Amino acid sequence: MTGPVEKKLVLVVDDAPANLQVVREILKDDFKIRVATSGAKALELVKVKPQPDLILLDVTMPEMDGYEVCGILKATPNARDIPVIFLTGKTETDDETKGFEVGAVDYIHKPFSPAVVKARVHTHLVLRESRDQLTRQLLNINNELEMAREIQVAILPHEIPKIRGLEIAARYNPMNSVAGDFYDFIVVDEKHLGILIADVTGHGLPAALIASMLKVALSAQSQHASDPARVLAGLNQSLCGKFKHHFVTAAYVFRGSGKALY
Repeated sequence: MTGPVEKKLVLVVDDAPANLQVVREILKDDFKIRVATSGAKALELVKVKPQPDLILLDVTMPEMDGYEVCGILKATPNARDIPVIFLTGKTETDDETKGFEVGAVDYIHKPFSPAVVKARVHTHLVLRESRDQLTRQLLNINNELEMAREIQVAILPHEIPKIRGLEIAARYNPMNSVAGDFYDFIVVDEKHLGILIADVTGHGLPAALIASMLKVALSAQSQHASDPARVLAGLNQSLCGKFKHHFVTAAYVFRGSGKALY
């Protein structure tokens, strides 16, 4: 069972007490209400926890009008995501345009319909919740991608083998944070070395997962590292049938007895 849904908090900003009372009566059954009678007071209340989920803001106020208040809010990192709806008697197109330019999400004209006020407040709260949910999901995805990148880097060789008479250098630079590029070595002894270079079709997590499977599959081929055909056949046998929409292109080189086998 889930508990009752907590009401969202709406900050209503208007220098006219009568307007504040009207808006409070319209919204009080569905939302928690906080009021401010000036722009300066509104900016103070935005800092009070819990922050408002939405702001209904009058435009015409003394000392600091609604446009200025909205502009300051949108320039404040911890307040810029709070949706602002202008609730005002200014009905000219230029007024509305200016409101949207400073960052408002909507414009409600006075005299206003209670049903319209409720509907628009509800709509923009739902939109904000959806946006916040997408932001959280994107953050989780980015965190998972970073973890996958770290894992993928971890399965690559940490050191380049030192083989007598052979100079080896490697550089790994994937197109995306995770990818299907892979290389590894089978070191037999100080003179004998197998090198695998592979590329999984596609990009992203699926390709990276398949590349990690290559790490395990290659280690199983160490017994016959000197036979490139057998190594590649073993890799093919290990991976074939494990996935439908990808394939691996690979090259294997073995260096031993003064010559290289491919």
